[in-house]
Amino acid sequence: MRVTKAAFFRAARTTLLFLPLIAKASDQQLQTASGSSTNHDYWAVEDPNERAKLPLYQTIPAARPEELTPANGYPRPETFLTWHRSHGDNGGRRYSALDQINRQNVAKLQQAWIYHSGDGSNQIQCNPIVVGGSLIAPTAGHFVAAIDAENGKELWRFKPAGRPAFRGLIYAEDRVLFCAGKYLYALNATNGGVITTFGENGYALLPGRVQGVFGAASAGPAVFKEIIVVPGFEKDVWGFDLRTGKHLWTFHTVPSTSQLTMLTTNNVPAGSGPVTMLAVGSNFAPGATVQWTTATSQPGIAPRALSSFRSERRSR
Repeated sequence: MRVTKAAFFRAARTTLLFLPLIAKASDQQLQTASGSSTNHDYWAVEDPNERAKLPLYQTIPAARPEELTPANGYPRPETFLTWHRSHGDNGGRRYSALDQINRQNVAKLQQAWIYHSGDGSNQIQCNPIVVGGSLIAPTAGHFVAAIDAENGKELWRFKPAGRPAFRGLIYAEDRVLFCAGKYLYALNATNGGVITTFGENGYALLPGRVQGVFGAASAGPAVFKEIIVVPGFEKDVWGFDLRTGKHLWTFHTVPSTSQLTMLTTNNVPAGSGPVTMLAVGSNFAPGATVQWTTATSQPGIAPRALSSFRSERRSR
């Protein structure tokens, strides 16, 4: 069936379903200018009256043709021949151009091996990555392990301080990068050892507040040139130097009380309300923007679930 461009754009609409789970913060719960909290319960039981005011969902029309970014050749075709980041690439497209397994033979696949980490029974929500012939992923017992993709044998494992790579990890420039607890780690992909020149002997402190087992960040980072972009669990996005682990910048999805402009919200009090960072990604072409998704019950924030900024931005 042939679909015209006009018909496609009329049909291409994104529906965002909001499930408000957290109460609107009171004035007493708002963070102070110094960044500290006063009686702030991040997971407080919601106010049913505030919840009733929120829409169940909101439909946002797709961009008009004249608003679309012209094709620039990115991502390159070779991007889809690897699986260097959870869900495939920086855009999380979950697409591979490899064709050894296809619709004609997929029904004939047979089990090759099963790997048991043997260190726990907890759930994980991380899509593994593939580096060379190794499959790398977190385990139920809060290790990061590399497995020989040919036979399922464990090659190495590493125990960080906290639950690692809960929702993603990435391989870039000879290192495996992921968040655990209050740190961003960089490991040697070949042997699982820490890269001692990164941060403080292999890990860099995340600026955000640790939220229980979720740590300061649970989503997988993305990499643009020499910058690691990390979505914090609560409100902020950070940039780190890929080689040294140095903290370069912080972007506030909810402006702090010291900021004069509302960068990503619409009439939302500075410093207010819980916002959870879910993911970050981009095609990261030259001059590209970084996008991330947020989850919140705050009126005025939820309809703006996608934010973006220039990857070279320096904002503290």
